Amino acid sequence: MNLASVSAIHLKSVNRVSSSPVPEKSLNSLNNRYRAISVACCCSKQQNTNCYPEQKRLGKLLSSAIAAAAAFVAFSASDISAFAELNKYEADTRGEFGIGSAAQFGSADLKKAVHVNENFRRANFTSADMRESDFSGSTFNGAYLEKAVAYKANFTGADLSDTLMDRMVLNEANLTNAVLVRSVLTRSDLGGAIIEGADFSDAVIDLTQKQALCKYASGTNPTTGVSTRKSLGCGNSKRNAYGSPSSPLLSAPPQRILDRDGFCDSATGYVRCGRFQNALELFDQLEKSHLHADAYSITAVLSACGQLKLFTLGRTLHSRSWKLGYGYSTFVANCLIDMYGKCGYAAEASAIFESMLVRDTISWNSFLSANARNGKLDLAFDIFLQMPNPDIIAYNELISSIAQFGLIDDAISLLSRTPNPDSSSWNSIISAYVNRKRATEALEFFSRMHCANVAMDEFTFSSILSGIASLSAIIPGDSTHCYVIKIGLNCHVIVGTALLDMYFKCGKIKEAEVVFQSLPEKNLVTWNSMISGYANHGDSTKAIELFHQLKSMKNCPKPDEITFLNVLLSCWNNKIIPLQVASVYFEMMLSEYTIIPMPEHCSLMIKFMGREGDLSNAVKMIYELGHQECGTVWETLLGACVTCGDMKVAEIAARKSIEMGVDNEFTYVSLSNVYAGHGKWEDAGGVRRLMKKMKLRKEGGCSWIQVEDSLPIS
Repeated sequence: MNLASVSAIHLKSVNRVSSSPVPEKSLNSLNNRYRAISVACCCSKQQNTNCYPEQKRLGKLLSSAIAAAAAFVAFSASDISAFAELNKYEADTRGEFGIGSAAQFGSADLKKAVHVNENFRRANFTSADMRESDFSGSTFNGAYLEKAVAYKANFTGADLSDTLMDRMVLNEANLTNAVLVRSVLTRSDLGGAIIEGADFSDAVIDLTQKQALCKYASGTNPTTGVSTRKSLGCGNSKRNAYGSPSSPLLSAPPQRILDRDGFCDSATGYVRCGRFQNALELFDQLEKSHLHADAYSITAVLSACGQLKLFTLGRTLHSRSWKLGYGYSTFVANCLIDMYGKCGYAAEASAIFESMLVRDTISWNSFLSANARNGKLDLAFDIFLQMPNPDIIAYNELISSIAQFGLIDDAISLLSRTPNPDSSSWNSIISAYVNRKRATEALEFFSRMHCANVAMDEFTFSSILSGIASLSAIIPGDSTHCYVIKIGLNCHVIVGTALLDMYFKCGKIKEAEVVFQSLPEKNLVTWNSMISGYANHGDSTKAIELFHQLKSMKNCPKPDEITFLNVLLSCWNNKIIPLQVASVYFEMMLSEYTIIPMPEHCSLMIKFMGREGDLSNAVKMIYELGHQECGTVWETLLGACVTCGDMKVAEIAARKSIEMGVDNEFTYVSLSNVYAGHGKWEDAGGVRRLMKKMKLRKEGGCSWIQVEDSLPIS
């Protein structure tokens, strides 16, 4: 092979990067050519120090070509060793990038690999197996090492600053003189790690891990001149665990961003604790500053966009990622697929997946999820069958989606064929039963799960307690509460909230109060459940007191639309509270909290007006709030007309209800009653005859009882 043919390969790689994506098969073919050339050259410093001049020039050119490709193309794990020898020859030709910079090593097998003084800046090592590897002196600045296994790995003198090392296994790893400034080491296992001279300045570490590390901290980092004990903040009680409610990052409102790394840490923290709006506010600050967004900034905000279903903003970020040169990043593409899927745009997710040069397990799982969640089950099954190695996440996504769309028997069948199913596999089916008001079957399946010795988590109990609450079945509710206490989940906020909701719906107010008081942490759902429980049981005084307590507490979340709905409901259930008092809370919601009223808020205010006997402003309010297309609101107005006897408004409400498709028996019975109240018997009879012609009958009431230890029956 001559220099001309090598130049052609070089140009082909550059053209491929700048033009349309090349199929993975073509990429593998190109990689094979590079491997063949590296063997032919034999220019390794160890094997042949007397290379011919042409071979040396060839080696330099190949190194340059690979460095150019490495800036844009994600390498697979199998390519690392092949490219390593080629890149070790004349390192000065590699330029800024090195063999691993911006590369994708997700789930790679790097056991006992030797990459000393290499550059892995901003590379993705998520879930990689790095056991007993030697990365001493290497640069990982800004890299992703989430869930990586680095047991007995050597990171002596390595630059691990600004890295995400969440849930990383670092047992007996050597971090001597390593720089971990601003790194995120949450939920990581550092048991037996050697940290002499390591610099943990501004690193985010779980409190228990920090306390353990302080016992063995010693030495001063030769690079930064900071002692390990000082960088860990040993003895400083103000530095709390990442994600703790008392952490300043998570309890305070978004602060001014001083650098891009600070944004990434803060935004990731907000997203992980569900404060997506705060992450978006931080991104807005970043955009207005002199800094520019990078791939990590974009992926953090994309996650928030997906959770909040902000398609327009997500699409804008997609465009920005291409302008900034991250279009071919596997990590960014995975986040885009996830965002589009959660926003309901499966076609856009498919387009991104098809354009990817390199796909990892996360890519396949995100693509499958995007289609499954949007009802494209046939396509999801096809994707599942094409997956190289489907994992438990892929199985769980299919089970959840099949059950969600009502095919619960098929979901159970797939569960029976799932290798090593976990609690999520079972939880999806329990949740589907409960959501479809089949709580009795949910309880039976819950018993099967218990008999199968499957470990249950907080989501298991949250779902089954919701089903028990819908049955008002206190006996299985008490039994479940006992089991929750036995396994130590009774103080979990999700389980505690489900328990107090269950007790309220079973009429056990005292038990609900005990659960509420025992919870060490309360979120907004907990407060809303408590206020709702008091409101539904007619104790408006306690409901309103609890609302003002929530409103006055500094560290509690702000009331939302559900909170105000429960407050208005408590006012309605108290026959003494007038419209003027309810209007105060309604105006507070609009002006002080800028909450857009839902149809339910509008309906409650209409009920107040009907009880006061004045519906003159009701129709105007419906149009001002923009609920003129909601049939439920017009149906509520019709019911209020029955209360106050306003025939004119009743005719308008009945006509609009029928136009909106709410032409059930309630509409006709209510209108007939209004006519009868005004002595218009002919009109009332006409409405009744129309009901008979349409074969509409008034639905009968029902009740249920529980006999001994059986489930409630109608």
